[in-house]
Amino acid sequence: VNDIRVKNVFDELERNTDEAVRGDREMSTCEMLDVIRESDREGREARRDRAELLRNDLRILLALPPLTPPDSAEPLQPVPSYCRWIETVEQLVLPKTVSAQTRAQGPPGGAPPEPQAPRASRFGPDRPSLSNWSLTATAVDRAQDSERRGARFAVEVHKKWSISFACISFVIVGIVMALRFPRGGIGLVIGGALLVFSVHYIGLTTGESLADRGRVTPWLAMWMPNIILTGLGTMGLVLVSRQSGSTRGGDFQEVVEGVRHLWRRVRRRS
Repeated sequence: VNDIRVKNVFDELERNTDEAVRGDREMSTCEMLDVIRESDREGREARRDRAELLRNDLRILLALPPLTPPDSAEPLQPVPSYCRWIETVEQLVLPKTVSAQTRAQGPPGGAPPEPQAPRASRFGPDRPSLSNWSLTATAVDRAQDSERRGARFAVEVHKKWSISFACISFVIVGIVMALRFPRGGIGLVIGGALLVFSVHYIGLTTGESLADRGRVTPWLAMWMPNIILTGLGTMGLVLVSRQSGSTRGGDFQEVVEGVRHLWRRVRRRS
């Protein structure tokens, strides 16, 4: 049998779960939350390194011995309750792994974690010296990169949920338009839908751009369009309920009175 060998082509599948290869739209919510937790830890470590440089510089200027850097890394934030609940449901619903199957990544028992070497001090014990600009700039860049990385994934997490809940805001605004203009016709339906969608889309894209730059917090940037539309829709419902009923029946106050009357009848029977 003749074999044809092609360079850089193998007969094995190597999975890579790194977020640098997988885009944020290809990751689940829990995977993005893990990236946010890791970015938060990297940012805290970078800020700690910068503070360590400052303290050692001050001690050198005061002719004091340098401090010993901590050996332990910054701990991760706890896993969110949502991800723990999802993991519990998966364990209950999905079938168990049989003995004949193997894991997709690594050996069945998992590779043991590599021991972390203690962090070496940047200042020698014999000849302490002041930190240079390169070390300080590196610590600052690490902190800024981790913040931007965490904010970018936080925006995607909030975007997934805000778009899912946007239908509630659309329904509230649609109810107000239907009650206020009962004979608007197809033109009002199309025009109102385009207006509401444009407001929501422009607010979402603008908020995403501002959140990626660090100007606005991710949750506020992604939920602000829903908050605005829901607030306007609620105000419209209040105003419409104060007006007279339309040709299609009574107003919202009549519904409230009907519920109260039903509740009084239930209490009398009990």
